[in-house]
Amino acid sequence: MFQLDWFILKKNRWLYLLYACIFVFIICKNFLFVWPITRSVEAMIIMIIEDLIPVVMLTAVVHVLYTISIHNKNMLSKKSQEYKSLFDNHPDTILYVGRCGHISSSNANIQSMTGFTPPEILSLSLQSIVSNANWDKVTKRFQLALNGVPQHFTCMINHKDGSCIDTKVTYVPSVVNGEIVGVYAILKNVTEVKRQKKEIDHLNRQNRLILNSVSEGIYGTNMEGKAIFWNSAAEQMTGWTAEEAIGQPIRHLLASPGKNIFSPMGENTFLDKTLMDGKVHHEKHTYFCHKDGSRFPVEYVSSPIFQEEGEQIGAVITFRDMTEQKRTEELLRKSDMLSAVGQLAAGVAHEIRNPLTSLKGFLQLIKPSTGKENYYMEIMQDELKRIEHIVDEFLFVAKPKVSQFELKSMSAIVSSTVDLLQPQARLNNVEIRTNLNSRLPLVYCNQHQMKQVFINIIKNAMEAMIDGGILHIETDYISALQMVRIRFNDEGCGIPPERIPKLAEPFYSTKEKGTGLGLMVTYKIIETHSGDIQFRSRPDRGTTVDILLPASRHEDEHAEDEKNSTDMDHGNDKLKGDKESQDTAS
Repeated sequence: MFQLDWFILKKNRWLYLLYACIFVFIICKNFLFVWPITRSVEAMIIMIIEDLIPVVMLTAVVHVLYTISIHNKNMLSKKSQEYKSLFDNHPDTILYVGRCGHISSSNANIQSMTGFTPPEILSLSLQSIVSNANWDKVTKRFQLALNGVPQHFTCMINHKDGSCIDTKVTYVPSVVNGEIVGVYAILKNVTEVKRQKKEIDHLNRQNRLILNSVSEGIYGTNMEGKAIFWNSAAEQMTGWTAEEAIGQPIRHLLASPGKNIFSPMGENTFLDKTLMDGKVHHEKHTYFCHKDGSRFPVEYVSSPIFQEEGEQIGAVITFRDMTEQKRTEELLRKSDMLSAVGQLAAGVAHEIRNPLTSLKGFLQLIKPSTGKENYYMEIMQDELKRIEHIVDEFLFVAKPKVSQFELKSMSAIVSSTVDLLQPQARLNNVEIRTNLNSRLPLVYCNQHQMKQVFINIIKNAMEAMIDGGILHIETDYISALQMVRIRFNDEGCGIPPERIPKLAEPFYSTKEKGTGLGLMVTYKIIETHSGDIQFRSRPDRGTTVDILLPASRHEDEHAEDEKNSTDMDHGNDKLKGDKESQDTAS
């Protein structure tokens, strides 16, 4: 404050002269009028002080008021400079328009935007720079701003060269002493923004056309597993429209029967894995659910979606409805069966002719009653059983039944099959040891066909262990493959490595009296279940057979289905097991 006062005194030297004149006047007055009367220095000094006090006080008040005035003037000048700096350096164009619509001021950006220099723009009115087509809208907005309501809108502004500029306009009322005296117009050129938006919209339309023109179903999700796009093929295959699907959690498209695709299942699908590890996952054999609750086979690929910076923002799933392909495969399977029938014809004729020849011969021998009649009758019965077995396998290949697939427990089916074959195993001095996992995921399968497979493999193992032995059977779940494995390990004679690739061929058998149809049927059944069968063997060291079947992802139904499956198997085995065990092994 002292520095400010000194500055004021230094800039206003007339104050020194005023103070000096007042002081001289007071001294002269007292010397001329007081001194002649009192002739006392002390009295004259007192009178001088009394005269100076009001003058000094008045001078001090004037000085303070003047100081405050100068200070306010400086502050006002500073604020004015700040506002001017904001006005001049604002990245957008700013115009000040009076109530009459005349442009009073503008910052320098007006030239880069419209081509008019600031002096040129001051000679124009607002109407002269606005496109005629937009003038009515601009006028209405201007009047609203004059009424104290800020405005935001877009219009076309005329460039000096005659072109038009897409402009985003903001009107802000200018208030002075509580009165609106004009409007600040903030202009932003959005021509480039609109052009880019138009290009983006065009690209989006092209992308939608491409997505909707492909035959595969395509949908995308964000990192939360909620749909962000859904093409026409996906609508047709699932029954869900894009409006219904977008925004919904669809990672559980692999829903169980009776549930829709939005039902939570609490499992790790390949979509979940893609969202977690950012890798591509391919599922060849699974089912999606239609909106009406029906299921259809699909093959799908889930791939991650990354931003340019490398950040994963979701996943895209491409899937194909495999219903027609499955039908085609079924037709091919039937065609293969018919082809196999042709191959079987020659073999069946040959295989049946030999037993029939024996029967004819022994029938001739037993015409005269002899003591060997019973022995011949036993031979005849064995040959008749052999004929019956060959005919049954021929009929299975020639007339396949339509597969009825259900959720079943492999451990339960293996257990019932072992119970069925235990008596025959004891007769052959074979001990069957099982290690069955009771908590396996269920498998979509035909129960009777799978039992046929297990009977074939177990009987082959028993026949391979001529001197008896131990047959180990175990079931487990391979989580990496999402497959249920059934393993059979015997201590038999083994199979030479060069013969293993031929086991699935019709009429190929390693046994002296084998028809070569049992393993062919086994391979066909496993193939129809989208599974795999693997043989590992060494001569005189035994054979290991692994059957791999795709696990169902509906583990919540496991316990109930396993119990029902076990009960049903034991009941059926009592009625039908004996015939199956005798007729189906190769």
